[in-house]
Amino acid sequence: MGFSLDYYDIAYETCDINKDLEARLGYKRIFLTNKDVKIIDGSTRYKNSEIEGSIFLNAGEDNIIGVLNASPRAVSFLDSKINKKALEQMAERKILLCLPISILTSSYGLQRSRNLYLMGKLFNYAKSMKISVSFVTLAKNNMNLCSYLQLIELAKVLGADEEYARKSISSTNKSLVEK
Repeated sequence: MGFSLDYYDIAYETCDINKDLEARLGYKRIFLTNKDVKIIDGSTRYKNSEIEGSIFLNAGEDNIIGVLNASPRAVSFLDSKINKKALEQMAERKILLCLPISILTSSYGLQRSRNLYLMGKLFNYAKSMKISVSFVTLAKNNMNLCSYLQLIELAKVLGADEEYARKSISSTNKSLVEK
């Protein structure tokens, strides 16, 4: 596999992103939430009709199966806990699992170790079920942005091999914003 891929990331619109920063971090494009890609936060009020085609951030949503029926493009489990029933549905419906790396870069000490462990377990379980996994920063500020190389290395720490990590950061991430 050649390594001349285009890399993509997703960050919140609160980040100060420009072409120069994208180039310095090695991305062809850093997509912004609610501008380039729709994010639905499960901890806030939302309508099921808004979910289709979005990245749904699950914060312990009781009705995750109902959310999956509304056809999100990807789901992120912010607590990184394995929900076997939801993951089975995601595999059936070809819904991506999104792993927001900012959960790791914004935590410290024992909390970071716990997050690494849980996210690694979630990644391995999802991969065993043949669910495509997207590694994105989902940074809320520029301090939590990662270069594409850092994102690849963090994906490897979670259990991905280099080829899988590069594919995730290139084609899988791009598929999250394609109409």
